[in-house]
Amino acid sequence: MVFFIVIYFIYKQVIGKGDVTELYNAFVLQFSQSSKFWFIGCLFLMPVNWLLETRKWQLLVKSFYNLNFKEAFKGILSGLSLGIITPQRIGEYGGRILVLPSKFNWEGVSSTFLCSIAQNMVNVALGLVGAVIFLQSNVLEFDQRYLIFIALAGFILLVLLYFLGTNLRKVKNVLADLGLKKMLKPILDRLRYLKAIPIQTKIAVINWSLMRYVIYVLQYVMILFFFGIDIDWVTGITGVSLIYLLQTGIPLPPLIGIAARGEIALFIWGQFDNNSLGILSASYLLWIINLIIPSLLGLFFVLKTNILGSLGYEKE
Repeated sequence: MVFFIVIYFIYKQVIGKGDVTELYNAFVLQFSQSSKFWFIGCLFLMPVNWLLETRKWQLLVKSFYNLNFKEAFKGILSGLSLGIITPQRIGEYGGRILVLPSKFNWEGVSSTFLCSIAQNMVNVALGLVGAVIFLQSNVLEFDQRYLIFIALAGFILLVLLYFLGTNLRKVKNVLADLGLKKMLKPILDRLRYLKAIPIQTKIAVINWSLMRYVIYVLQYVMILFFFGIDIDWVTGITGVSLIYLLQTGIPLPPLIGIAARGEIALFIWGQFDNNSLGILSASYLLWIINLIIPSLLGLFFVLKTNILGSLGYEKE
């Protein structure tokens, strides 16, 4: 069942689009005319991206279970397969815990949540810096003050979430004041391991998140160069930072998420180049490289897994 859902979703998102022929022709044309170095470089960085995410998650998991890198990598890819068919990629949580003993399911979900919080904090923090530089150098057709306000509010919210997730005692005190502590006590008890994560591990997770950010920003700029979008490196890096900032702050279900990415890309890069087809092709191709290809590999691991057993619904 999972196999058919994932394949159907990929079909709807990639093959089922009416403009897929035009996008494919644009890719073939650019591959024959432009420097193949940019496309090959972007493709080469895809596994680097997910290997960095694997190391980040493995560090957090090791605080409660000795998971080796190979199994952690399987968990990451499995999470990608289930994530693309669920809103806000919530399925990643279920996919990752498939490689953990069922008694550590809650800890696996919590570590995945911390991974996401750390990456989003980096996306917002560096996205804010990139947005300020980009907006100072370029004039877009909207009030820039609103973007800065939203970005600051988002960054404060992410910092608050991370603080609450790593300070359970204070969370319990707040819930007690609200009369919710007793009702949520079973969940909070399962999250106690978060307090035991060393500060060195938390710093390392942020550092790995920073490295991931650099990788997928470079990938985006490379794919823009491949399609001949007329921008320089500074404009490309800061513009991509702005795009990722917007994508982080706009929760979208997967069925319209890729279309929204294309619209955001057109809005930003359309200020510099009227090659709409190239802009959309760059956005969609990057999505295929970074999500669809590893998701198909992850699907192989999902199909080999006893899902019910991994989730604790039957004896392992």
